[in-house]
Amino acid sequence: MYDKERLKSSECNVDVNCPRGEKWQDVKRSVVRIFFDNGYLCSGTILNNTLNNEIPYLLTANHCISTQESAANAIFGFNYEAPYCDAPSYEYPGVSSNRLVGATLKATKDDAEGKLDFTLLELNQTIPEQFNVHFAGWSASKKAPRSVAGIHHPGGDVKKIAIDYDGLIVGTFSNEYDKNSFWRVIEWDVGVTEGGSSGSALFNERKQVLGDLTGGEATCDYPFNDFYSRFDFAYDKYEDSSQQLKYWLDPAELDVKSWYGLPFDEIYDSLKVFVYPNPAHRRIQVYGPLLSGIIKIKLYDTNGLLVWDTELLATDRILFVDVPSNIIGLHYIRLESDNSVIKKKIVFY
Repeated sequence: MYDKERLKSSECNVDVNCPRGEKWQDVKRSVVRIFFDNGYLCSGTILNNTLNNEIPYLLTANHCISTQESAANAIFGFNYEAPYCDAPSYEYPGVSSNRLVGATLKATKDDAEGKLDFTLLELNQTIPEQFNVHFAGWSASKKAPRSVAGIHHPGGDVKKIAIDYDGLIVGTFSNEYDKNSFWRVIEWDVGVTEGGSSGSALFNERKQVLGDLTGGEATCDYPFNDFYSRFDFAYDKYEDSSQQLKYWLDPAELDVKSWYGLPFDEIYDSLKVFVYPNPAHRRIQVYGPLLSGIIKIKLYDTNGLLVWDTELLATDRILFVDVPSNIIGLHYIRLESDNSVIKKKIVFY
């Protein structure tokens, strides 16, 4: 029955599989089409957590889903996208494929104390491996990034991408919401949003979620003034676990303000250390709550030959490592501290 719900968005919207979406091919797999039997449509995003254990958390807007009843009846569609740029609609996948039904409401905020336009759900089913989902990273930074992208299902259409190269400003969508709890996109440079895009994520340059779409004025003729509910407000402004994201997204209690997407190679082992990004271009980050003091770093090629080494001081549980540009391809990184040795695979390009 849902194959009848093929809807088309405005002409200025850009397929995520067009050249403009080339650098967003990993995080696009986190974007979900939300459908209700009454025809109501929204978008959402699957999020990672600090245990990297693939709990199917989904972020959307409070104005999309605010009750357990609506969460239980929602239909979540994955991988609904054009197979290539500007593909005709008859080549689109069926909207009834790659879908899951029902979720449990974990957190939202809408009461006399305050209102934020976010909702965190946990899907009632494990996401099948064949869906090839990406668990998006996120950032609770209060600093506006230089450029952003939104990936969404406008009007229930296949995934589209909107891009703003000029940065965000803080704003207030309306008086019913907490003051300054929104990121405002002043003008889209690529694409726009529309009905059905609500709840979709705004990503920073590091492909981390910054917020979810509430609404705005943007159209193809007037691509201005869209508002996204800020992730940093939803993360920990309110202390109750049912009114914040942090309790759910930081189960390892690392007290971090940002996290990365999943999958990436060699993620989170028993020593709680990971290397990111992977593949990498020169600079890598090594993170772990037990990481401290002088760390010896050694890179070996696939023949086991040492090709580069250095020593760095770990501060705030993180290392930034700049690798020589002549190191290309698969290597093994060895991290040595006073009390542990960690080995991981990493690819440089």
